Amino acid sequence: MKFKIAVIWMLITINVFAYEVMEGSKPRKLEKSYQRIISIYPAHTEVILDLGGKSKLVGTVKEKGISERTQGIKGFSYNDSLEKYLSVRPDLVIIRPMYRDKNKNLFKRLESMGITVVSLQPVSYNDLERYWMDIGRLIGRENAGKEYVNKYRKGLESIGVQDRKRKKVFFEARMQNGLYTASKESIAHFIIEKAGGDILTGNEEPLRKGTSTITPVNMEYLISQGSAIDTYLVQQGRMNSRTKEDIKKTPGYSSIKAVKTGSIYMIDEGALSRPTIKILDAMKEIKKILSKQS
Repeated sequence: MKFKIAVIWMLITINVFAYEVMEGSKPRKLEKSYQRIISIYPAHTEVILDLGGKSKLVGTVKEKGISERTQGIKGFSYNDSLEKYLSVRPDLVIIRPMYRDKNKNLFKRLESMGITVVSLQPVSYNDLERYWMDIGRLIGRENAGKEYVNKYRKGLESIGVQDRKRKKVFFEARMQNGLYTASKESIAHFIIEKAGGDILTGNEEPLRKGTSTITPVNMEYLISQGSAIDTYLVQQGRMNSRTKEDIKKTPGYSSIKAVKTGSIYMIDEGALSRPTIKILDAMKEIKKILSKQS
């Protein structure tokens, strides 16, 4: 009971982004660096690689965009067996809250065997620098983490956009069981705003407070604001597979200015939602799109 209270206190004080020690383990400080790491979220893996920690990875998710950089490292997912995890003798497994919720039994068993399980996910753009620094600390490369943060800050400064040049943008994050856009504190919202977009939002509250980066939008409201929307950005990937033709054929969308003018642009989901320094590239891409429009 005391441990459960301690875990709840940790989550309240450092919020969803920071370390979550899996319930069922003994309380421990996560200050040391680890030597044999399994990372099963692409962003975790990419940041570890960027910080020079490849030699510490004994397992990682295999996914487009990082597969070439992870050659020779065993592939893992949150659905794999306990035996597979134990076969590479990890001392740390880094996951994200969604994976924890989908396979709680696996991660509890790993913790019961003395393997540290850390669940990280920077839901807000405000969490990015802390996230990168924490990854650096976990892999024993804190100085590399600081350099990563400094590089990011310099990149942000170089992308500055004046308010008077902003274009009205709607961002479609998902169209499944309703229409969704990026929540106000999300990384995607931050990217578009920094690139010069004035984003049309719906409900300001995220779908699931603390863990979700999307928020529902009333379709009738979007259509009623259509004459002011200069650009329609569409997230394309696992969350949303809609094409330009799908957008054009959506009932009521013919009244949206961006649809009329053909200003519909598809943006890779990973570029918008994966919390790595590559978000700077997404900002530059969107800034270029917006600057083309009169």
